[in-house]
Amino acid sequence: DQQLYRLSMRPDIPLGKWGLALDIELFIDEEGGFSDRGWEFGTSTETINTFLRKLYYLRYGRPKDDIYFKIGALDEVTLGYGFIMDGYRNTVQYPGIKKTGVQFQLDKLGAQQFKVEGVVNNIQDFQGGGALLGLRLSARPAGKLEFGLTYVVDIDQYGGLLDSDDDGFPDDVDAFPGDKSRALDNDADGVADEAD
Repeated sequence: DQQLYRLSMRPDIPLGKWGLALDIELFIDEEGGFSDRGWEFGTSTETINTFLRKLYYLRYGRPKDDIYFKIGALDEVTLGYGFIMDGYRNTVQYPGIKKTGVQFQLDKLGAQQFKVEGVVNNIQDFQGGGALLGLRLSARPAGKLEFGLTYVVDIDQYGGLLDSDDDGFPDDVDAFPGDKSRALDNDADGVADEAD
């Protein structure tokens, strides 16, 4: 029963080739005072959570460098020329859900100028059975001519969808969302496929 105004700053702090981005949140209450929300230091667990919550990402290098690595929030990820993955981000539900993604790039490997790019949207998703994975391999055999192969897969496409009866079929594709023993009815006759 209180209205708060949220101010958020995300400075990228360069430390040589490394970089650290912080997510500094300040909440202002109706009287103009600062709230302690997000700044809890009562216990060691609260203190650690407060500091982890302020870390937006950690990176080595920049996207145009030969070696680039980033862990944390991923904003505007494009693999290759963007035909398959263009402008992807794992921060759509941020700050409510904070995902820890990984993005990497190794360029100018070997005589053929090989390049490897990759992304994992959320390393915690492996515990739940899947994550979004992307990989691109490319080579420049002569000058600016480039050949590449991009592969992107969502291991658990249904992972983020509501599944009321917990049968592995989300409600949107489950003909019987309240019955765990039945799910599919392709001819829409009200009888589950396995009994039809």
